[in-house]
Formats: sequence, C-alpha cells, structure tokens
Amino acid sequence: MKSIAIIIKKELRRFFTDRRLLISVFMPGIMIYLLYSLIGNFLFSTPQSQEYKIAVQNPSATFQTVLDGYMQSEEVKDTYSLTVIESDGQAEEKKKELENKELDLLVIFSADFDEKLALYMQGVKPEQLPVMQVYYNALEQSSQSIYTIVTTLYDAMESSLANVFEVAGGNVATESDGFAYMLSTILPMLIMVFLFQGSMMMTPESIAGEKERGTFATMLVTPVSRSAIAVGKIIALSLVASLSGLSSFLGVIFSLPKMAGMSMSGLNIAYGFGDYLLLFANIIVLEMLFVALVSVISAYAHSIKEATAYSTVLMIVVMLVGMVSMVGTLPSALWVYFIPVFNAVVVINQIVTFSVSALGVALTIVANLVCVALLVLLLAKMFNNENIIFGK
Repeated sequence: MKSIAIIIKKELRRFFTDRRLLISVFMPGIMIYLLYSLIGNFLFSTPQSQEYKIAVQNPSATFQTVLDGYMQSEEVKDTYSLTVIESDGQAEEKKKELENKELDLLVIFSADFDEKLALYMQGVKPEQLPVMQVYYNALEQSSQSIYTIVTTLYDAMESSLANVFEVAGGNVATESDGFAYMLSTILPMLIMVFLFQGSMMMTPESIAGEKERGTFATMLVTPVSRSAIAVGKIIALSLVASLSGLSSFLGVIFSLPKMAGMSMSGLNIAYGFGDYLLLFANIIVLEMLFVALVSVISAYAHSIKEATAYSTVLMIVVMLVGMVSMVGTLPSALWVYFIPVFNAVVVINQIVTFSVSALGVALTIVANLVCVALLVLLLAKMFNNENIIFGK
C-alpha cells in the first residue's frame, strides 16, 4: 500500500503543478454550461417583432378578419402590410418579388370567395368551392413563418366548417415529463463524450508520455512493483478524472434550467437529491472505466500522439453508444446492466425519465467496477511485459 501511495502522490503532484492540465480538467464543465446556457437563452428569448409583406388578389374580408384576430392577440407582436393586386399579370410580378425575397406571401382568392364561403357555412354547397392559393419562398425565414401562420389558421377554420366530429381530450404529459424526454435523448451522449474527453486529456500524458520521454523506464527500476505502479496510476488518474467528471456534472446541472427555460427551483421540483446522487455516482464510476480503458491503450502505444489516435477511435465508439438513446426506447432487461458503458447510458436515461431501478443502478456500478478491476490487472501484466513497455 505504501508503494501505491507514493505513485498516487507523484501523479497528483504532477497534475496540480501543471496549469494546463488543471484547465483541461475543468474546461468540459465550463464548456457544457456556456454552450447549453447560450442555446437555452436563444430558444427561450423573447422573439423580435416582424412585419410581413403580403400581396392579395381578390381580397377576402374573412382572410383579414382571421389574420387580424391572430396578429392582435397578446402573445403575438407581429404585424403585416397588405397590398391588393388587380390582375393576373400583377400576380406574376408578385411571384417574382417572392423569388427575390422582396415579398413574404402571395395569396390569390377565387372570385366571390366570401360569398361562396358564406353559402358553404349555411349548408348550401356552391357549384364551385372557394379556392385559396398561397405562394411563399421556402428559402426565406419570414416567408416560411407567415405561410405557416396563414395555412394553420385556415386549416383550422376549414376543419371547423365540416363539424362532423368534435376533437376533445388533450395532452396528458406534464411539463416535467416533456422536459425529461428531451433530456433523455441528448444527456447520455453528452456525458459519454465529455467524460471520455476528460480521460483523454490526462491519461496518455501520464503513461504514453512517460514512455516517450524515457522516465517510465526509470520508474521501473525503483523498488516499487509494477503492479503497484499500475494500481497507483489508475487510482490517481481516476481521482483527477473524477474532478473532470464532477465539473461536467455541475456544468450539466447548472445549465439544465436555462436549457429548459425554467428556474433552478422549477428544475428541483422535477428532480430530487436522490436523482442527482445516482447520476453523480454513475458518472464517477464511468469516468474510472474510461480512465482504465485509455490507460491500457496508452500502455500499448509508443507515444502520446499514437495513444491519442487510438483513443479517438474508441471515443467515436463511445459516442455512438451514447447516441443510442436518440433513436428509440432503450431495453430494460436484466442482461442490459451487465454490458459496460451501454449500461450507464441506460441508467442515465432512466434517471432523467423518472423510471430508474435501484437494482439496475447497483448492477451497472458493480459491472463497471469489475471491468475497471480487470483492466487494472491487464495494465499490470502489460507493465511486466518488456516488449510492450520498451517497444521491443
């Protein structure tokens, strides 16, 4: 144990005296917080008012009434200007203005649109139904917006005229449920990527870097056993990487309210202390697993560059595993919790969707810790192999 403690102290001293490593450890959490706070501020910022330019042929009083009712509501700050055109030739000119992004919307009503609509509402079906043609420019944001508004309003009005059945009911999901679903699709991948990046920032330097500089050979001739060196390095790197994991965890937690457009108190209503504790425990164990994986890769590599290249390939695999939560419902069978890394994705998904299983969390943590222990044993054997350590 004394030999292991010496290795741990050596690694921690190297870390805490290197400003670049300190910055790299805490940078993931800072980046998560800044990135998702900015996204949240953008998504939930107060939209700027917009004035839409609309041209109409055969103007309809019903059209203006419906559109005015929408524009004058308290939630909407937009306005519109209406230009009446008299002929088909002018309509063609307006289409060109649409193409040139000088106009937002062109609406062409059939003749006597309002009269035919009134007959239809009275139950008298006219010989020719009223027709409304709407043209817009899909490459212009304002044109897309007013097109969506107008077609939605008139689709709703057309549906109400049929009056064959009544649509009842509503959305049974709460705001917390909706937020949890959104979070479950992105959070697992984010945690996977940032935790693995944290392990990549320091592990290759500690093992492959010392091999490359020749200092590792000096360490091997000391009275400290190679197994103790392997265990000491894994423990020290796991402690440091846990700081990176904690940084990422805090970055996620403090950015969630802004990402959801909620206050911190509102988020606390959705998730309790136990949820945060389970998430944190899962993150720490997962970080230890990533450190052990990158340590084995670094021991095999001959240089930091080579170790980073190998680790990058593994990070892509880890990222793909994290993305599984985006494509559908994850399995919750018992065997899932015995698959390293993937079990952590499942548990994170369950935590944020309020469906976590205590047995699933326990099995996941135990399974990943067993993998860490096996990787430590493998690393110790690699340190005892002269061909691997000295590249013979």
